[in-house]
Amino acid sequence: MRIIKLAFWAFLTLALLICAIALIGQNTELQTVSFFSYNTQPVPKWLVILGSVFIGAILASIFFLAELIVLETRNIRLRRAVSNLERAIQAQAPKEISNSTSSANGHSTGPQIQISPAATQQVISTKTPSISIRDEDEV
Repeated sequence: MRIIKLAFWAFLTLALLICAIALIGQNTELQTVSFFSYNTQPVPKWLVILGSVFIGAILASIFFLAELIVLETRNIRLRRAVSNLERAIQAQAPKEISNSTSSANGHSTGPQIQISPAATQQVISTKTPSISIRDEDEV
């Protein structure tokens, strides 16, 4: 598997290098970039194109990291909420667990925990943080 990954990245790097060389070879004319009242000295067109790609990659990485932080924070909050709910359910579980419950063929099915739906709903409504999750289709 490691060799396949290495071969993939080597192929991808080689393909990008070939594309960059072709871009540089075909776009040698000079361009002046104007931004509001600022004008640059003439630079090769390939430099403008690759600079734009590089700046776009940097901005996309920044936005990706920001979204990753938001999602990880939400994930941590949800894990805490689940942990709190599990602890609350365990605290409300009956003290005596019946180990004598048998299935139809006579084998023990293990301990049975009985939790009332009202108690579970009360724990959910009081301990769950309000989090809104939206689908990408709704945006």
